Amino acid sequence: GVPIPIQIDITTDGFPEETSWKIINGVTSASIATGGPYPDATEYKHLFITTSYEVCPSDCLNFTIFDTYSNGMNDNRRGRPGSYTIFYDNETIREGGDNFGKEESTIFGACAPSSVP
Repeated sequence: GVPIPIQIDITTDGFPEETSWKIINGVTSASIATGGPYPDATEYKHLFITTSYEVCPSDCLNFTIFDTYSNGMNDNRRGRPGSYTIFYDNETIREGGDNFGKEESTIFGACAPSSVP
């Protein structure tokens, strides 16, 4: 089939070195894409980072975002939490951020639940 575009938008909080993410194939666990941890540098704090990929329409995808401090992207309560958005075929699949704890996963693509929230 025709490749499907996916896009991951990350806005870091004040602790970009704590944030990383990965997309794996939900069936085979093969790595599809990774991001972070980002440099502990001023220019990476509260930074918008976007990355795009193409996947097969038959791919089952599992996106997981991690925070090593286990407070998600809540900026240690300093008032500027980070966020992330997952796009699949140019549609928003998931928006998240702030305090998700240590990690948060979203399954999408060919294995996504058929019910629309």
